[in-house]
Amino acid sequence: MQAQLRLARECGIDTVMMAPMLSGVATLQALAREWPEMAVLAHPSMSGGGQIAPDLLFGTLFRLWGADALIFANYGGRFGFPPPMCASLSGRALGPLHGLRASLPTPAGGMELARVPELLDFFGRDVMLLIGGSLLLAGERIAQEGAAFQRAVETYFA
Repeated sequence: MQAQLRLARECGIDTVMMAPMLSGVATLQALAREWPEMAVLAHPSMSGGGQIAPDLLFGTLFRLWGADALIFANYGGRFGFPPPMCASLSGRALGPLHGLRASLPTPAGGMELARVPELLDFFGRDVMLLIGGSLLLAGERIAQEGAAFQRAVETYFA
């Protein structure tokens, strides 16, 4: 992983995504400590599908371990937590925690471009929308769909 991180930095990449429950909590902590210039998005893969107290795991522990953004399964997608849990996870990511800076809540899991206004209404300005799968379905039109996603966010805040 160190070699991959070095290569990423050499290529100008400043953000990586990892699954702490797969690569290990110690790996996330080491990455956050040894590569402070890299933003780390913590992916929930292998976390038990929300069976391990989501508020604690995603909303607190991932942040304590060094994640800059907390990815969680949002309501209304292929799978996800109910809206009150999503609001709680977002609040925990952004709220005070032992003097740590905030992490960015990142709802994901089957999100679609058409839901951008709804999601921004729900989460507000301090959120990263992870709309990956539906953009990938665009195939050769991925650049156009990506631009449409950007326009939807810009239009919302205009």
